[in-house]
This record gives sequence, structure tokens and C-alpha cells, in this order.
Amino acid sequence: MQGNKNKLKLPKYDFIISFGESCFTAILLRKLGLRIMSGPFDWCVGATFEERVNIFLNDFRDYFNKEDFEFKNIDASGKAAYLNKRTKITYNHDFPKDVDFDVSYPQIYEKYQRRIVRSLDKIKKSKNTLIVYIELPISNGGVLSNEELITISEKLDKNIDILYVKHNPTLEKGEVLLQRISEKVIFIECYNKSYDINAPLFANNFDNSKLCFKGINVKNRFFNVLFYKFSKNLKKIKEYR
Repeated sequence: MQGNKNKLKLPKYDFIISFGESCFTAILLRKLGLRIMSGPFDWCVGATFEERVNIFLNDFRDYFNKEDFEFKNIDASGKAAYLNKRTKITYNHDFPKDVDFDVSYPQIYEKYQRRIVRSLDKIKKSKNTLIVYIELPISNGGVLSNEELITISEKLDKNIDILYVKHNPTLEKGEVLLQRISEKVIFIECYNKSYDINAPLFANNFDNSKLCFKGINVKNRFFNVLFYKFSKNLKKIKEYR
């Protein structure tokens, strides 16, 4: 790279929030120092990106109703996984497997209510918010087209942007493809050779997804997100406008 040829500038954000697709996104943002609070979508899986955006636009109304839950299985993490039939979201990190649902639900409900109120308040007060969504290699929502992402973004307030990341096994290791598809949406594809849900912290996904965030500057809780060729591990970077 010569000069700033491959630099992609975005506005400064005073709040970055994970919208999934799984807990991996929240873990990644936390490791990068960009997660300042727990959000309603941090530790769950299921529902499409658009469905999650619609839940947010509905102020999470009926998001955690007791009657909507049904037992699914015992997750690999040792927790009891419960599916919310209304939202299609599974919570596999919250419910203890040896505690009756009726006993554990009230405390977990209160926890999610705190996260909802806190997140909505932070977004309301923030000048610029960035929603981050990283697809699983086998995604609930399938592959979204640029037009679909733009349509989803247009539902959001003008001060809310989307960073949408997809894993692409056809890319070379360390290769990141970036595309600014609208003023509000950045679409990224990054290398992903394999996916093992039992790997510590989704190790392979983390190593490659974090390349998308190289150069994040954190100062006074404002995040200036720059994507560019930052280290010798990043073999290629392309920008499409």
C-alpha cells in the first residue's frame, strides 16, 4: 500500500453495539476494547439480521415474554438452551441447566430489561452509533444482497450505521474485501478456512475477523474506524466504492 490508497474512513462513533449473529461478535468487540456495555443481542443466536433490526425498531417490545420460551437442549457450554418462539432467538448462555425455568426466568428477565433500557438510552443519546453484525459461516439469514442491506439500513435513524461482516472461505488467508455500499453501510468479507463451534472463542474466526478492525482508534470513548493494510499478516486489502 502506498499512502492512504486503501484507507476507508467512517464517521466517529460514540457507541458500538453487537447485533450478533452470535456471542462471537460481542467477544470480539470486547477483546478489541470497543464494547462498553452488554447488549440485548450479545449472548444469543437465531433470527435474521433484518428480524433483529425490526426487534430493535420495535423497542424490544415482547422480546422476552415468558410464555414464548420453550426448552431446546443442553448446550455445549453446559447451560440450558431455550428458544423464544416469537423472535426465533435461542438463549444458550443464560439459563442454568439444573435450575427450573420458572425459578431462573425472573432474574434473567430483569437482566435483559436492564440491557435493553441501557442500550436504547445510549443509542438515543449518541451522536453516531455503529451496529456490528458478523455472520456465522453458516448463517441463519443466508447471504444478503447489497440492496437488501441498504433497505434494512434505511429503516434506521440517520445517525445509525451498519458494519456487516461475512466469512468467505474462498478468500486467501489474511485477505479482507471492503465495500462501501451506501453512506450507512459498510460490507466486509474476510477469510475463513473452517468453523468449529467448540474451538476456544471461535479461535479461527476471531483471528481472521479481527483483521477487519485493524486500526481502530479508541479515544475518549469515540471510535474512529479505519480499515487499511496495517500489519504483515494482512496480505491483501481491496476497497470497492
